[in-house]
Amino acid sequence: MKKHTLLVVGVAALIVAGTAGFMNLRPARYRDGVYSGSASGAFGETKVTLTIADGRIAKCDMEALDDDGNVKDAHYGEGSSEANFHMAQTALQGIGEYPKKLIESQNVDGIDAVSGATVSLLDFRNAVKQALEEARR
Repeated sequence: MKKHTLLVVGVAALIVAGTAGFMNLRPARYRDGVYSGSASGAFGETKVTLTIADGRIAKCDMEALDDDGNVKDAHYGEGSSEANFHMAQTALQGIGEYPKKLIESQNVDGIDAVSGATVSLLDFRNAVKQALEEARR
């Protein structure tokens, strides 16, 4: 009988703990407004501007800059080998997916990396978190 009671209590505790963790997956509410954040990483700087409306992320503008402060564009990676240029352009395309994914998920930590832009995701996350920190104040 003691084992059965202990098992029931243990299962109940797991259910409560699991439910509490699941409830934390709901998007946080933020103050309406426009907030900015930036993060520097291995391949330059990522800047984001978030628009919060009705407590949710309504818009995300992102600017990716190279190590020299130039906007990453169709010329990003030129002057290096063909393979490096191709990798840089693949990463640039992947980076462009992150703002849309953020708006859809409302959770920057829930965004999956796009192949070729994994390192850039870390910078994007850090920049978004900085902006959201302002929106919580």
